[in-house]
Amino acid sequence: MTASVLKLTVFCPHKIFLMGGGLYFFIWLLAPIDYSYEGGDFSVLVLFAYIFIFCFGLFLSCGRMRGKVLHVHFNVSLLRRLTWLVFFLGMSGLVLRVFERIFIRAGGNISSDFMANREMIASGGMGSVALVGALLSSMFLFLPFLIVFMRSAGIRRVSHFPMLILSAVFAVFDVVLQGSRSGMVIFMAVCLLSVLMTGYIKISLRNVFLGVVAAIALVWFAGMVFWVRTVQMGVDPIASMELSGYARFAPASEGVVNYLTNNGSAGISGIIYAFTHFSQYVTHGVYEFFYLCGLTDSATTYGLQSFYIPSKIVMSLAEAGKIEDILTAGVVRPGVYTTLFGPVLYDFGPLGAGFACLLFAIVIGMVARNVMNQKLYWLPIYLTFCAFIPFFAVVNLFSTGLGQYAMIAALLLGVIIRLCFSKLFLKCDPCG
Repeated sequence: MTASVLKLTVFCPHKIFLMGGGLYFFIWLLAPIDYSYEGGDFSVLVLFAYIFIFCFGLFLSCGRMRGKVLHVHFNVSLLRRLTWLVFFLGMSGLVLRVFERIFIRAGGNISSDFMANREMIASGGMGSVALVGALLSSMFLFLPFLIVFMRSAGIRRVSHFPMLILSAVFAVFDVVLQGSRSGMVIFMAVCLLSVLMTGYIKISLRNVFLGVVAAIALVWFAGMVFWVRTVQMGVDPIASMELSGYARFAPASEGVVNYLTNNGSAGISGIIYAFTHFSQYVTHGVYEFFYLCGLTDSATTYGLQSFYIPSKIVMSLAEAGKIEDILTAGVVRPGVYTTLFGPVLYDFGPLGAGFACLLFAIVIGMVARNVMNQKLYWLPIYLTFCAFIPFFAVVNLFSTGLGQYAMIAALLLGVIIRLCFSKLFLKCDPCG
C-alpha cells in the first residue's frame, strides 16, 4: 500500500453564497439593461426575507465553524481504483445518453440545427434508459475533482488527460446537440471549486488575469451559441434582446441595441452582444421573482419542482400524465429563471417557502460540517451543493433535471466511498 498526503481546503457554504450574491450585484451594476419592475408592493421584502432565512440556516448549521484546511492522508491505490470506477460509470452513462437521445429519440437524424434537434429529442425516448444514462453520466462531474486531487498530491498519470477530455464531452454534449448551456455551467462550477479546494491552481495575479480572459471567452462563446440558436428559430438575435421571454423585465438598453444593429456581431460588437445577453440571462431572474411573488399567494406546483426527478418517475410509473404539463400550468411565466426561491415559492407558497429555505440551508450546512469534521465520503454532495448555491440570485439549479441527477449521483458516489472504499482516507488532520 502506498500512502500520500494532500492539503484540502474546505470552504464555508455561507461565504460561497455571499460571494455569489456579490458577483451578481457587480454584473447588475455593469449591465447595459433598462430593468422593468412589475412586482407587488412587498416582492422586494419577500426576496430579502428568503435570502436572510437561507443565510441564517447556513450559519445556524455550520456558520460558527470557519473554513478548514485538512491534511488528508489517502491510499493511492484505492484512489486510483475509485477514479477508474467513476470514469467507467460516467462513460457508460454517456454512451447510453448518446444512444438514447441520438438514435432512439432522433432516429440518428441529428443536424446542426439546435431547434430541430430539440424537437426530435423532446419526442419519445426510453424513460429507463434515459434515467440510467443521465444518472451515470453525471458521475463525470466528480472525475475532475478526483484527478486534480491526485495531481495536487504529486501523482500524475498520462491517462488523466483523456479522462478529462471525455468528462468535458459530457459537459458540452447538450451545447453541441441543442444549444443548452446549463450542463456546461454546472461542470465548470464543480471544476473551479475542485482546483481551489485542492490548491491545484493557486490564486495569484497571473491566474486571476487568465481567469478573467477565460471568463470573457466563455461569455463570448455562450453568446454566439445563442446567436446561432435564435437565427435558426427565425428570430433576429438583436431584436430578441428586447422581445424574448427573458427580456421582458430586462431589455437591453436602446443605445446598445442601436450600436449592435449598425455593427452586427463581428469583433468588439460580438463581445458587447455576448456580455449584454449574458447580463440579461444572469440578472432577469430577480425581476421575474418580483413579478411572480406579486401574483402568487399559495402553492401551485406542490413540490413537483423541488422533487422533480422522483416525481417524474412516480408519475411515469403511475401513468399520471406528464409532469411538464403540470409545471407549465402552475407557473406564471414558463421558461424563465426565477432565482433559487422562485420554484420553492411555487412549490410551497409564501410561508412554506420560508420554512423550506431554512430546512434546505440547514441540510447544506450539515453536509459542510461533516466534511470539515473529516467525514470525506460527504465530499461529492458537498461539491454539488457548493457549486449550485453561488447561482442563488439567478436560477435554482437544485430543481433542474441535470441538477437533481447530479445530486443523486453525488449521494450514490458517497455511498460507494463509504461502503467499498472505507480505507481510502487513512487519516485526516486539521492544519494548524
